[in-house]
Amino acid sequence: GNLWVATLGKGIYCYATNAPAQQFTVKEGLGSDLVRSLFEDAEGNLWAGTRTGGLNLLRPALFKTYGRKQGLSSDLVTAICEGRDGDLWVGNDGDGVDRISSQGIEHFAEPQGLSTVAIRAVLMDRSGELWVGCWVGGLYRYETNHFVHVLDIPGRDSAVGGLFEDSSGRIWLGQRTMNR
Repeated sequence: GNLWVATLGKGIYCYATNAPAQQFTVKEGLGSDLVRSLFEDAEGNLWAGTRTGGLNLLRPALFKTYGRKQGLSSDLVTAICEGRDGDLWVGNDGDGVDRISSQGIEHFAEPQGLSTVAIRAVLMDRSGELWVGCWVGGLYRYETNHFVHVLDIPGRDSAVGGLFEDSSGRIWLGQRTMNR
């Protein structure tokens, strides 16, 4: 397989075995060279969340960009994951979570239970539960059209910047730390 690397300023690099590295930038159709997240879905498509260019879909050498013009709530995409049903869940910085399905794009924010809309991580666990990590406000779980606050992290640093499920089914939180 290939190794895909997101950069904050130089787009995406693809490192393939026995081939030179390939770079994808705005020149090739990427929405922005500031790439915050990458995700490969079940069909092998590569999705790129960018700082100012929305959500981009890379199919063999072709990008399809999703942003405000296409119905996303923001062009600043920070996190991406796929549901069991094939829906794509997209975290945005300052605008909540979007779900892209065959029916269109659905938006989730404060009215659906998120106390903050600065999303930094989304994870679909092996049991089909969607988890959302917020920059301020802790951890949320999706339950039938709304989000439930499940963990408030005490202290000054309540940011959840990453989510990971290990082989035992434990959910790990990535946080920034305060260096003092």
